Amino acid sequence: IGVPQPEIAALQRSKPGLFASPVLDVGAGFGDHSVWLSTSLGFDVVACDVGTEALEECARRYAAAAKQSSAEGAAVGHVMLAECNILEDLPVDAAAKGPFATVLDSGVFHCIGGASQQRLYVEVLASHTKVNGHMVLLAFSDRNSPVVPQMRSGSVSRETLQSFFNPQTGWEIIELQDSRYCQVGRSLGDRPKHGFALKARRLGDE
Repeated sequence: IGVPQPEIAALQRSKPGLFASPVLDVGAGFGDHSVWLSTSLGFDVVACDVGTEALEECARRYAAAAKQSSAEGAAVGHVMLAECNILEDLPVDAAAKGPFATVLDSGVFHCIGGASQQRLYVEVLASHTKVNGHMVLLAFSDRNSPVVPQMRSGSVSRETLQSFFNPQTGWEIIELQDSRYCQVGRSLGDRPKHGFALKARRLGDE
């Protein structure tokens, strides 16, 4: 959408402790969040995505924003690009930047098909998150009417999120709230859709 999801930006303002460096931005796309996190907040970020062209655009946006922020005297974090399928784990150089204090998922979990793949996804992210680090996740809710037929299957329920993020999988849900999710694409309409905002803490012994 060209800017951070409003719900995520608002969450950072209200609960800044959920966000810390380094950050793993899963499904970074064009860098809406990676650029914001690095050039506005000064965090080091690993921007992970399967798309070559998306990450190339992320790099361009980061370079432009970093130049401007530096000129204004602001501290700028580093963005590392990681082209990969997170279900197959991170590249070694990207994984070495972790474990991550914050993992950000804006619109990835609800696109992963099948319970086994979703469980693997949760496990992979847990393995790269610091103990007492945080997961911030924004997902497309099953409360939405299927404006586009395939979006009904690409949505999640509150119960689904609770079944995957729990002490058995290494997570403690801090908060799970109804939220708004801004979509990309004219066919989906330009109004924010129903979403869920999940905040979770990584359990374990330090």
